[in-house]
Amino acid sequence: MMGPTGLHKLKDGGHLIVRSLQYQNYFGDGSFKIVVFRTDKSGRMLWYRLISEKGFRDITVGDMFLTSNNGDQEGLLFVENYAMKFATSSGEVILEKRYEDNLKGQVFTSVFYVSPQQIIAGTAQGNLLSINPGDLAVIWNQTNANRTGAIVAINVDSKKNIYYIFRDNKDRYTNIRIHKCNANGEFLKDFLFDGTLPNEYNWGYRMTSLLVDDQDNLYMFGRNSDYGFLRYFKFNTDGTVLKKNLKSDNLLAEKSFFNENGEIVVFGQIDGGGLNTYTGIYVFDKEMNIKSKLFYTNIPPHIVRGITGNPDGSYNIFLNYMQTYTYENSNFVFIQTDANGKI
Repeated sequence: MMGPTGLHKLKDGGHLIVRSLQYQNYFGDGSFKIVVFRTDKSGRMLWYRLISEKGFRDITVGDMFLTSNNGDQEGLLFVENYAMKFATSSGEVILEKRYEDNLKGQVFTSVFYVSPQQIIAGTAQGNLLSINPGDLAVIWNQTNANRTGAIVAINVDSKKNIYYIFRDNKDRYTNIRIHKCNANGEFLKDFLFDGTLPNEYNWGYRMTSLLVDDQDNLYMFGRNSDYGFLRYFKFNTDGTVLKKNLKSDNLLAEKSFFNENGEIVVFGQIDGGGLNTYTGIYVFDKEMNIKSKLFYTNIPPHIVRGITGNPDGSYNIFLNYMQTYTYENSNFVFIQTDANGKI
């Protein structure tokens, strides 16, 4: 298995996972498949389903998204312009849909589950869609033709306003941008953030994660796109910055989530150059003070693909090893830690 990974934790502690699988081309339908599978809370695979690469551009590089619906009885997969609903008990396909007419050559770059009545999805050229999880029908589609760029990391506040990180095609490299829309996806305003820090080459930023707390404070995480340094911002619904990092830190932040204590867990790679790369997990309080840092330097060189948390404070870590001339291990690995983050 290789490439991008979609991960969704279920209420029973198990996970839905999607990846690309290099596969023997016995039947002339391509060398790769999309593989969707479910694990229990101990990481044991319960079932898997293979999807042909036919009809896709390149399943080894694009984003893949998973969520669940109907009390976790149904899983939902979004890849490129394709969606699939399936039974989480067996992987049986319930419904499939392609959105060629809606997306017109675009692909999904973000998916956010709002409720049993709504999923909000964003595309690589700025379309924002509302989709019904039941029949996968499009409820509305805002094209935002004058604001072309990729939508990533969608979230929603208590008033149902929609926020997302927007990678504007026309932006200068120093801009970090958030769009705010109303509940119907109509553009309201954008917020610009200054990501520059002293003693770094500030040639661009890759912001990847956006959270909203119960007070409608927003938390955005990412990194300097050319060098391995963390960026974060806490701001309110008017775009006023409440806190940002003022010094460099080596975490290449990928994703974030709230733990059982309401703290913010951020994870990604620590890149020391070459094969000296390993997983890092930081925990922040809501004032953006760092409570703890964990580094998994004892695992052979690897790439973290996803992390979820458990009620006792332990983590579920999903990773694959880096291949070298002297080390070959192509396994996709599940690791569960103790409550202190130790393996």
